[in-house]
Amino acid sequence: MIETEKRILSAVLDNENSLVEAVDQIKQDDFSNPFHQHIYKSLVNGYENGRHLSYFELVREMRSDLKKAEELKNIAMMGGTDNLGYWIEKLKDFSKKRKLKQILQKSMNDLANISSSELAMRLENELYHLTAHDEVEELLTPEEMSNYAVEFITRKGEKEQEQLDGIHLGINGLAWATGGAKPGDLLLLAAKTGHGKTAMALNMVRRAAILDKVPTLYLNTEMSKEQIILRLSGMLGAADINDIRYGRLDKQTRSKVVNDVGEQLLKSKLFPYYCPNLTKAKLVSTVKKFQRQQGVKLVVVDYIGRMEKIHPDLKEWQVLEDTIKTCKILAQNEDLAFLVLVQLNDDGTLQAAKRMKNECDVFIKFYELDSTKKEGRLVIDALGRKWDGIISHAITIDKNRDGEAGITIPVNFVKNKQIISECWKKGK
Repeated sequence: MIETEKRILSAVLDNENSLVEAVDQIKQDDFSNPFHQHIYKSLVNGYENGRHLSYFELVREMRSDLKKAEELKNIAMMGGTDNLGYWIEKLKDFSKKRKLKQILQKSMNDLANISSSELAMRLENELYHLTAHDEVEELLTPEEMSNYAVEFITRKGEKEQEQLDGIHLGINGLAWATGGAKPGDLLLLAAKTGHGKTAMALNMVRRAAILDKVPTLYLNTEMSKEQIILRLSGMLGAADINDIRYGRLDKQTRSKVVNDVGEQLLKSKLFPYYCPNLTKAKLVSTVKKFQRQQGVKLVVVDYIGRMEKIHPDLKEWQVLEDTIKTCKILAQNEDLAFLVLVQLNDDGTLQAAKRMKNECDVFIKFYELDSTKKEGRLVIDALGRKWDGIISHAITIDKNRDGEAGITIPVNFVKNKQIISECWKKGK
């Protein structure tokens, strides 16, 4: 391993092009020797500042340490290599094996402290992250770019006018502004506590899993099975949830609601999973299991603020940010769309981890409208429909990686039936 590290350092010291080749493939911690890490870090820092540090500049940095200066001299005297790619791949393999050994050793040490199921989930999660970052990088030639552009534009033109790229989430204005929830997308749905996050998510799930039959995993950290069924029953049966809860429906109405709700759920592709103690490890293992078993294409996490901390020394924002990154990696690597519910503070900012927004592709806010205040602008969709009717709430697309942001879509939230609908009518 040490020989491999020296050969790579010698090559990147000798030639700036070799450094450019190495920078995109290996990181400082891929080197096991601390001195080798230091040399590589200095070279990368110089590269990022537009300079290729020479051997003599590095020697000047360590002139007070003759032993290190002599070691650097021996590395430099090895000369470059004509097969740098081979040595880089070898170093990456050594690095992964070293990290794997550390993971296994840590698991052995934890055998007596945690349950076997928790240990297995943690191990699966850490092994997943060890390989999840092995991204396939690709350089396209001008000819390949041209061919891809022609094929892409042609394919788009052959689609039906109203066909989306991704999964429809129930609100037409949202669907046409974002193109739907596409494989690899991470969408964040934000609202203040008690202001309808779950209702909005279930309306989205209704369109995807119940109407369009998209296999959907609904990870629920807060509500019991009875609470979820109550909300869905009001929504699918168009009945007052309080009348259902307290048995106030007359026999005929109750029979109709039972038939409507039962049939729709029976034919659906909705898989609710109650997990009050959701951890990052359990999230990874559960998503992968349901994807293999049920062909899940959409994952809804309701909500991320309830994530459990495995390590007590971690702060809440660290847990949330790391979980969001995990969701994004899962979305990309497993070809899934993720919808994650997050909470807003009273001032409208993200609770605990503002940087979560940086990781997502679409950031959606759902909030109640002040009768005297209208925010953003109202979208007019492809069918020429304009705002009309009762408007109680709004959806704002605050971030949209593949389209326009700053769009506000007016909706009406009928709370006693948990139904959220757009306020549109045919217009010129």
